[in-house]
Amino acid sequence: MALSGRADGPKRALGDANGRIGIRAKALGISRGSIYYLPRPTPDVDLALMRRFDELHLEYPFAGSRMLKGLLQAEGHKVGRLHVSTLMKKMAIKTIYRRPNTSKPAPRHKVYPRPGREPLHNAVP
Repeated sequence: MALSGRADGPKRALGDANGRIGIRAKALGISRGSIYYLPRPTPDVDLALMRRFDELHLEYPFAGSRMLKGLLQAEGHKVGRLHVSTLMKKMAIKTIYRRPNTSKPAPRHKVYPRPGREPLHNAVP
């Protein structure tokens, strides 16, 4: 009989005879706690929201969690921005927008010598 919150299946698969589960878990390179972990199923409400996220992301790829929250609330869903953000991370959805390109120098910018060091083109290997 399984105790509440524990799974007998993985424990039996690793062989719990005489307390060897810790040794086998160590040999496999996993923690003992991960043997007993049972992931919670995703609620149906979240699955429906995630389906709608997918549709909205195709229509508005630039929409972030704040905009998606507003769109969903306009449709009658009661959802907060942090929950929207969490589900977006779970789905690996990222907004598409222009990001700064700060690592590229300006085309006509003068390159000054590095103080106290040899110039890179004259450096001795």
